[in-house]
Amino acid sequence: MSASEAAALLPLGLRLAALKHPALVHLPIAAALLVPLLAGLALREGDGAGWRPPARLLAALGLLGGLAAVASGWLWARLLGWVPPGRYWPTPPAPDLLRGHLLFALGGLAAGLPTLLLLRGPAVRRGLRRWGPVLLGLAWAGSWGAAGHWGGRMVFPEAPSAALAWRPQDRFRAACASCHGEDGSARARDGRSLKGRDLRSARWQGKVTDERLIRSILDGREDMPGFGATMTETEAAAIVHEVIRPMAAGSR
Repeated sequence: MSASEAAALLPLGLRLAALKHPALVHLPIAAALLVPLLAGLALREGDGAGWRPPARLLAALGLLGGLAAVASGWLWARLLGWVPPGRYWPTPPAPDLLRGHLLFALGGLAAGLPTLLLLRGPAVRRGLRRWGPVLLGLAWAGSWGAAGHWGGRMVFPEAPSAALAWRPQDRFRAACASCHGEDGSARARDGRSLKGRDLRSARWQGKVTDERLIRSILDGREDMPGFGATMTETEAAAIVHEVIRPMAAGSR
């Protein structure tokens, strides 16, 4: 079973959770930015009785929101075929940006947990424990800020500094190559077992319309799963025009 087919078998609730990932990331990022600020205000007031409770609350909400964001992001990567079945980490053709995005997010969680534990303990007047919530909170905020930046570069590849993580070629590798092969020959293992279509065939390409190809990508066809939940019609059309159609050039 290919990664794309396995993703299509995810329960509807998990698919919806994956697609909510962009919305879920904002709460933990906001909390991570505010926690060191409130922890710093607690230092200025001596025993910190006034600012420590809201700092604790935000840290707890930030951790819970961070766990939800990481889980939904992982599901989203699975839907895109970037985390194969039986694996827990993105593998090629997943963009390098995704691995950096995930590493920074996990680093934020690693800094957020001790931040919350220190805020739950008694206020300390001196030493590292006194400054711990501020320093760890800054590390937390920095990690989540970096994760958000890398995630934004994946979502908005048109930005001048962004890697082209959403090029049609990359989408084809992520969604289609496991069966059709990167060259369209369908000689990949899953393509052979499922008798995948050889996309290089000029004769077949002459018979099939662009609209039919786009609908097959979005809605699926026979054994091929649809990718309409993770791909727009514009993206599917770009795959047809910029990847699939050129495969027939020079073939017999």
